[in-house]
Amino acid sequence: MGFYLSGFYRMLSERPYFDWPEKLQGRLPWVEIGFGNGEFLEHLAGASPHQPMVGMEVSLTCLDKAARRLCRLGAENVRLLLGDARFLLRECFEDNGVEKVFMNFPCPWPKSRHARRRVTSRGFADALAAVLCIGGTFRLVTDEAWYAREAMAALGEHPALCGRFEDADVSDRPVATKYERKWRALGKEILSVVVEKTAPWRGERLMEEGRALHVEVVFEGDLWQCLRALEGREGHRNEAHWIFREVFLGNDGSALVQVIANDDGFEQRFFLRAVRRNDRVLVKIDDTATPFRTPAVRFALEEAAGFLAKTLP
Repeated sequence: MGFYLSGFYRMLSERPYFDWPEKLQGRLPWVEIGFGNGEFLEHLAGASPHQPMVGMEVSLTCLDKAARRLCRLGAENVRLLLGDARFLLRECFEDNGVEKVFMNFPCPWPKSRHARRRVTSRGFADALAAVLCIGGTFRLVTDEAWYAREAMAALGEHPALCGRFEDADVSDRPVATKYERKWRALGKEILSVVVEKTAPWRGERLMEEGRALHVEVVFEGDLWQCLRALEGREGHRNEAHWIFREVFLGNDGSALVQVIANDDGFEQRFFLRAVRRNDRVLVKIDDTATPFRTPAVRFALEEAAGFLAKTLP
């Protein structure tokens, strides 16, 4: 069916190319953020088979369930992405490249320390304003009134967006999701916020396409012992943060350095591999999990290579 069952590993570290069948080309996709078990996405795919659609989800279990639904349906118009939609929406689509975005009953993240994960953050508003076409819409359906009001205020204040409340009665929606049925059975009020793009907006992206993810330095010392000194070391630059965790020695004499990189809330975990080449060492991203080419990833690689270079006598 062409679903991305393992998230972005197939796409490696670059912006994905959606291989739509010829009958779907020329149409801007619809996107569902947090598709859960895939009920809503399955209905959309069946009702509009000539409309390209992209689903985004952080849960691999949910992605697997949704993929099975879509395979049974025989859908050819859906691609599934595994990862944080705050990053994926902004990085995977060009400006004016999406017609509709749906978000059904997301976690409202009520605790203040989680506020940056809400759709009310300025970063999400900027991403919407960039990727939506003029007249394109974002629809949020929620059972939390405070969340709906906060979303309306935050997104509606964006210079390129205009928000409104719409009737979220079940008769007006194409399908009721599992959570919608649950909340309605409990008598909870369902609210719908619709945000429309009304003016052009240029998006800023983090991914640094075209940059090489390796550095070679002169080094003749004990590679593993040297890199162990990196354990626990942290770095910061602008909105990028990275930390080096454990270092492992490979059977071939190479060394692996565990890294956690964070770009303005988007976290990636991966390994750097240091490979000896005579009097030099090549530091590169290990093939086990290719991260997206963000500033934090590049800074971590450059710091590890620079650390080796500085240890020369």
